[in-house]
Amino acid sequence: MTKAVVVSTIFVFVLATTALVYSDKSKVIEQHNKYGGVTEENNYGKGSEEYEKGIYKIVEYYDKNHRIVEIESYYLDDHAKLDGVAKREQYYKNEAFEKTKLKEAQFYYTKEYANKEGIRESKQHYNEHERKTKTEFHYTDSYTRKKNISRLDAVYDSSGSVYRHIYYDKDGKVFSIEEKKDGEFKRVGP
Repeated sequence: MTKAVVVSTIFVFVLATTALVYSDKSKVIEQHNKYGGVTEENNYGKGSEEYEKGIYKIVEYYDKNHRIVEIESYYLDDHAKLDGVAKREQYYKNEAFEKTKLKEAQFYYTKEYANKEGIRESKQHYNEHERKTKTEFHYTDSYTRKKNISRLDAVYDSSGSVYRHIYYDKDGKVFSIEEKKDGEFKRVGP
C-alpha cells in the first residue's frame, strides 16, 4: 500500500511540475475592447514553443465577430538582446468572406538598442497580398539632433527588394530621396 501511495505521489508531482513548466495561461482581460470584442492574454513559461522563440506574453484583440484585429508580443530580455525588439504589435484587416490579412507590424526597441543604434521603433506596411511595401524607421531624439534625420522610409518593389529611401528631418519634412540604380542608392529628390 505504501509503495502505491509513493508512486501515486511521484506521478502527481511530475504531472503538476510538467503542467507548470509547459503550459501557457490564457485569460480574458477585457470583455469589450476598443474593437468591440474581447481581449485575451496568454503567458508562456519555459518549455512552451512561444517561450523558446523568446516570447513570454501575447495579448490578442478581437473584434465583435471574434476575428483577430491586433496582436501584441512581448519578448524576453535574452531574445531582445539579439535584435533589440522588446515588443511587436501586428494589425490585421478583416473583411467578410476573406481571410484575415496582416496590414501593419510595429516594433518597439529596447532602450539599450535605441541608444546604440539610434532607432526607437519601426513600422512595416503590407499590401492586400501581405507583401511588405514600406518600412518606417523612427529615430531617437538624440540621433535626430546629431544627424537631422527623424525618420527613414524604405520602400519595396513587387519582388520585395528595397528600391527607394525617403529621409525626413526633425520637422517631419522630406529632405532627401534616393533610388537604387545599378546596385547603389543615388539621390533623386530634394
